[in-house]
Amino acid sequence: MPRHSNPTGHSYSDANVSGMFNLIAQKKDNFMILWDNAYACHDLKPTIKQSSANEIAKNCGVWDNLFHLSSTSKITLAGSGIAFLSMSSPNINQFIDYRNSVTPGPNKMNQGLHVEYFKTISLEEQMNKLKEVILPKFELTEQYLSELQQEGLCEYKSPTGGYFFTFDSTSGKAKEIIDHCEQLGLKLLPLGSCHPNGIDSANRTIRIAPTFPDLQSLERCMQIFSKVVKYLN
Repeated sequence: MPRHSNPTGHSYSDANVSGMFNLIAQKKDNFMILWDNAYACHDLKPTIKQSSANEIAKNCGVWDNLFHLSSTSKITLAGSGIAFLSMSSPNINQFIDYRNSVTPGPNKMNQGLHVEYFKTISLEEQMNKLKEVILPKFELTEQYLSELQQEGLCEYKSPTGGYFFTFDSTSGKAKEIIDHCEQLGLKLLPLGSCHPNGIDSANRTIRIAPTFPDLQSLERCMQIFSKVVKYLN
């Protein structure tokens, strides 16, 4: 996830991408790069410009290894978006043959709905509408996390887009924070949700998704979260 990467919110520079692709080029046989660009147009604040991953892959000799994925799931309606897949011509030909063997075709009704909807509004206008909803929630969340960080109780990176914040407990009490919040009616993701096999051996990381609650409910959630963190430290 090269832009607003889940869960930290990092965006990869061209130098980052070239470095990864050059490393992969040394052992590229039977190696797939799944380039999940889910938040390609989800900027809430100024974010670095990125060159086409396809062009960088061609320059690094790994074009046949790159599978570029995206969708409108977090643009139109979550879970009901249109998916996109970009890859080299040989891979496209193989993929089409495979896909035709497992399905009679895409959901043409959903495709038609998207075509008709985007006749009435541009992608930029749609994302600006989402920004009007999401940015105030990000600013509110960051207000509380910034205070905790200034007190030395956490570390976090300020994302410029996407959907998540990552909270790292400096005292290694993530599970205790999650458990105490649940007792107070605030349900957080389980410990290890951001880690392979769900194992956070440092007991540090909590992923925060502030987009679902309305602003008033979110403020109440962050008040509870902040007080629990301070109480446990």
